[in-house]
Amino acid sequence: MKIHLPCTLRRILLSLLLPVAGTSLSTGADLFQDREETLSFNNGQRRFTYNFTPTLPSEPTLLLSFRNNKTIEFLNNSINNDDGGAIRVDTTRYGSSTGQVEFLNNEGPITFIGNTSTNNGGAIAGGVLGLTFESNLGEIRFESNHAGSHGGAIDGRTGNEFMFKDNHNVIFLNNSTTNIDDSSHNYKTQGGAISTYGSAAFDGNNQVVFIGNSSQSAGAIYAKSLSIANTKEEVLFKDNKATGELWSPETAHGGALQIHYDNGFHFDLTNNTSVLFENNTATGSGGAIYLIGNGSTADNPVFQKNKQLAFIGNSSKNGNGGAIAKVENDGNTLIFQ
Repeated sequence: MKIHLPCTLRRILLSLLLPVAGTSLSTGADLFQDREETLSFNNGQRRFTYNFTPTLPSEPTLLLSFRNNKTIEFLNNSINNDDGGAIRVDTTRYGSSTGQVEFLNNEGPITFIGNTSTNNGGAIAGGVLGLTFESNLGEIRFESNHAGSHGGAIDGRTGNEFMFKDNHNVIFLNNSTTNIDDSSHNYKTQGGAISTYGSAAFDGNNQVVFIGNSSQSAGAIYAKSLSIANTKEEVLFKDNKATGELWSPETAHGGALQIHYDNGFHFDLTNNTSVLFENNTATGSGGAIYLIGNGSTADNPVFQKNKQLAFIGNSSKNGNGGAIAKVENDGNTLIFQ
């Protein structure tokens, strides 16, 4: 015999099964801390979305915090005609990272798997997003997330700051973006794993791994500023692809990375134990890495103090930079030291 419950009652009963956040009385943030049970946010049961105006435009506001928990998972969440399948921080504005989302000192794995958005950021998106993963002991894994435009796993705007610091292994696997392939679309998708017009930094992690991510441009990461430093074991970019539009494949640049710098730039891979770019492909330029500027002042792109650095089997279909392509709009020098 089936029992039919009113919709309102069903929602109430369902909410009792979901993890409940504490609330900071001082900030109003959603806080999850010291949980022994698995924190599961799956199948669209709960999506964290924040629209806010900070009291001081430049002052960070903590919105969502996970501290000292065992296991955290965001699985198979999706959103249509909006950004961020699992977490969204005010995508109506940009220019800062005042909306803070943090994962700190968690003991078990943190997974974002199978989250989707028809717009930007399959798992996480923000216009004023400051995203921090720091001192987590378990593996951080973004796998098979998908977006219809920018950032298969994570998307950010100008001024956003993404930091992965002193974690165990950080893995981005088989994330992707796609868009309709026809000549009426004058933009292409970018950043199969991460896309941001701000900065992304990886510092002091055990491993940093990007495998099998794909986009029409920048197969793994599209960023204005990217730093990967002090990795204890390996930095690996493997089998990432910039596929291009069907009608214009020559516009697909950066099989693994595309660093596009306007009015300032930073790119460095420094003091890592091992760095390997392997079998990344672009139908345009830069099989592994594509660097492009607009003539403005920028830092010199730097590979320095890495114990091992290798580019193996990367390819560019148009023949411009099978490993690295740099557009000479700024006169800066690519430095290996």
